[in-house]
Amino acid sequence: MSNDSIVSKYSWTSFPLSVDPEHFRGMIYASPDSEHIIWQKAFLDPVFSSSSTDADAGKVKYIYETQDTKDRRVVIAGEKMSRKYEYAQMEMGDIVITSMQDELPLSDHDLIIPVGREAVNVNFQEDARTFSYKQLLTRGRESHAMSGTVSSSAAAVAGSGTRFLTQIHVGDFLEANKKSIRVVSVETDNILHLESIPVPAWNSNVPTRRYERLTKNTAQRLRDARDSSRGYNIPFEARIGSDMNSILWTGGVTSPDFGVTYSVEYDYYPVYEVREDLGIHRHVTGGRLMALTVVCRLWTPDTHRV
Repeated sequence: MSNDSIVSKYSWTSFPLSVDPEHFRGMIYASPDSEHIIWQKAFLDPVFSSSSTDADAGKVKYIYETQDTKDRRVVIAGEKMSRKYEYAQMEMGDIVITSMQDELPLSDHDLIIPVGREAVNVNFQEDARTFSYKQLLTRGRESHAMSGTVSSSAAAVAGSGTRFLTQIHVGDFLEANKKSIRVVSVETDNILHLESIPVPAWNSNVPTRRYERLTKNTAQRLRDARDSSRGYNIPFEARIGSDMNSILWTGGVTSPDFGVTYSVEYDYYPVYEVREDLGIHRHVTGGRLMALTVVCRLWTPDTHRV
């Protein structure tokens, strides 16, 4: 191999060291293997302690912050994926990512979610790699505190300091004064309507959203949802929420009742962790940064619990 070029089994190209970085930027964006990613940068948790005796506190080594990757692309190659579940679940795989350092300076332990050549479009099939997952959910099992207080008049609910348009959806259950009732319409941030009348009437009570959270927090498309009585029409009656981690019941009252167990099957994006910077392409030309290449491995939330 000549001294003025690099060829690697991990590299997607060979190139002279003196080439303008813009040449590589053009190659990345023109490559049929280039795609968008969601990038969560890893920071060491300041309270992390491997010697902590607490069952939870001080056990998570990294915290992650999502970075702006709009209109940025990387080249992904060398993927290998396999998966087995439910019990003794195993996920294995390696991918190699090449990006421009001045756009996406990926580093060790960052989390990468490849999402295909098109921008993220939850609930529609994309050209990205996905896994399929099945799980059981209980209607309204999860709770999330909402802003303000609520008062009812018949089935109408008026909020004070509430943000209904962003904090609750049609088909969710609204809980106040220990009573959970399905939401059938959301008019404004301060007005919504329920499926039935709260008894006794709500009077300046604190509201809570009751919903279902998915095991995988990168859900991309809902394939099936059913309970013991029927299957639901996807995506007209149910789909993945915009948070990629919950079920949105778009059919309103056409959804399982509170406390009912139902099953879902959905696709989700695999999450990869940057494990090694290969040092390829990192040469500086004229003070400008070249491309970089990193190896990533399939990641699970327990990877950095010790």
